[in-house]
Amino acid sequence: MIAISSPYLSKPKEKPLKPAQVRALAALIAGHTISEASALAGVSRSGLNKWVAEDVAFNKAYRESKSESVDVVSRRLTRLGIKATKVLEELLDQSENEAIRLRASTETIHLVLKSLEVVEFSQRLDELEAKWAGTWNGV
Repeated sequence: MIAISSPYLSKPKEKPLKPAQVRALAALIAGHTISEASALAGVSRSGLNKWVAEDVAFNKAYRESKSESVDVVSRRLTRLGIKATKVLEELLDQSENEAIRLRASTETIHLVLKSLEVVEFSQRLDELEAKWAGTWNGV
């Protein structure tokens, strides 16, 4: 068996983030623009842009932080969605106003169809990713 060595196949080594990078990362995750984040971190805008474009460790930390933020928001929205669903249910079951019941019914149908669309899209994406992974595993 021949061992193949290539810089393209090896994983880039990660270095710890500098304090200014940590400050910039926190500012970006908090929703600040590049200009605002660079000012808060005490670095130039071009320096922050370079980290965003080229620094592997910074990008990994940014992606992970952003993913964690999205997870938090998703959990909160799910909790709110459960409350909203209960309200729709109550309106459908208890409201004597036909216009309110019609609106609640229409909104419920819209949300169900949207949910089904998301589930279908997710399943198709999973299938494509599995197919793609199989292509790369065979290389």
